[in-house]
Amino acid sequence: MNFEEKYFENMERDIKEVKQHLQGMEDRFDEKLKQDSEQVRAQIHKLELVMEKKLDQAVTGFIDITKTRQEDYRSVNKRLDDLAQRLDKTTSWAIKLSIGTFVAVVGLVFTVLLK
Repeated sequence: MNFEEKYFENMERDIKEVKQHLQGMEDRFDEKLKQDSEQVRAQIHKLELVMEKKLDQAVTGFIDITKTRQEDYRSVNKRLDDLAQRLDKTTSWAIKLSIGTFVAVVGLVFTVLLK
């Protein structure tokens, strides 16, 4: 063998080693990318679960607040209805008292005029 053949053989061997090294790097890169993708998916899933839990808590809180407000409104409405009924009774009593007083005064006037 002459020098050129050895040189080419060494070059081919070096190129083969570089290709193998590059292939190994590519394989490791692909594996790392796959692992990172899986980790990202897992983190996204965890975040989704946390967000879902927080959203459920917020919705539950809003529902509780809404129920409390509805109970408060019902209580206020009941008290207003009670006050309206009492006012109606008082108004009715005042009207009856006024009519009775008027009838009594008219009766007194007739009594005085007839004597």
